[in-house]
Amino acid sequence: MANYEIMMIIDPKKDIKEIEQFTNEIFKDGVKKFTKMDRTNLAYPINKSNTAQYVLVNVETEGDFIKEFTRKVNINKSIWRQLVINLDSERAVDSLKNMKKFEEFKARRAAERAEREKNGTARPFRYNNRDQRDQRDQREKR
Repeated sequence: MANYEIMMIIDPKKDIKEIEQFTNEIFKDGVKKFTKMDRTNLAYPINKSNTAQYVLVNVETEGDFIKEFTRKVNINKSIWRQLVINLDSERAVDSLKNMKKFEEFKARRAAERAEREKNGTARPFRYNNRDQRDQRDQREKR
C-alpha cells in the first residue's frame, strides 16, 4: 500500500460532501485526510467559471484504486482537474535520510578543518567581493 496525495479543483456550485462521498466510495477505508482548501479565483476560466474550490485528499491505497479514481474522475463533470502524487516515490519523503547525510558531511568537514588548523595548513579565508575586503580593512585600521 502506497501513500498518495490528491489535489482536486471542484465546481464551486457542488457540495463538498458529495466529493467526500465520491472519494470514500472509491477508496473506502484508505482515505486518511479530506481537506477543503479554499474557494479561489482561477488564473484562467475553466468551464466558463473564474472561481473554483480546492480539495486535498491523503490516501493510503493500491495503484489499482488510483487508476479507478482517475477513470471515474474523467466521467464526473463536477471535478474539473486532479493531480495525484505518490508520496512514497517522492524525494521529499527521504528528506530525513538526506538531512542525516548532510549532518555527517558537516561533521566530516569540521573535523578536516580542525585537522588542517592543527597542522598549520589551513586555507586562508578569501573575500568574495570588494565590500567584504573594505570591511576587513576598516576593522584592521581600528
